[in-house]
Amino acid sequence: MQVLPRNAVRLLPGPFLDAQATALDYLLSGDVNAGLAKVRPPSSPTDTGPTSWASRWT
Repeated sequence: MQVLPRNAVRLLPGPFLDAQATALDYLLSGDVNAGLAKVRPPSSPTDTGPTSWASRWT
């Protein structure tokens, strides 16, 4: 079996290509800063900021 590079494979028009486009639109529509707010460190030493998900388990 020969492994193909990812750029050698394309989806033809159909439900899988539609789903890929829908997923891409959804991911690009979100606010990146809001998504990272829970895992970013505080911006200053006095800012407690949101805690990371990992700190909840320690």
